[in-house]
Amino acid sequence: MAARQTILTDNSAETKVWISLDNHGSAVTVDASALANAKATGDKLHVRRIDWSVDKEINISSTGSGTTDMINLAGGTAGSFNTHIIKNIATQPGNATDADIVVTPGSGCDGFVYLELLKDPSGW
Repeated sequence: MAARQTILTDNSAETKVWISLDNHGSAVTVDASALANAKATGDKLHVRRIDWSVDKEINISSTGSGTTDMINLAGGTAGSFNTHIIKNIATQPGNATDADIVVTPGSGCDGFVYLELLKDPSGW
């Protein structure tokens, strides 16, 4: 019943994150304020690429003052998405403690999600 988030790359332009799910069902956050070159406010991450293999559905959303759905991954699937950038359109509250990307698996999910995230140049 665990999820492990591993930051594979974190530089001024992007971050690459591997999320391993082992019978997990709670949200996992990628917090922009904890990444390299973060500023006090306005940090945003946009999704450039997703690879996954999961046995339950996954919702990926962006957060700020509220939560905005970005993409849903079907359960029992494996795949890759890199057709276009999915922009984080959530309104930032001016508080860098809020997570920018939230990965929410269905209950008891096994598998992985790999994210390539672009850092918004206006926030970094």
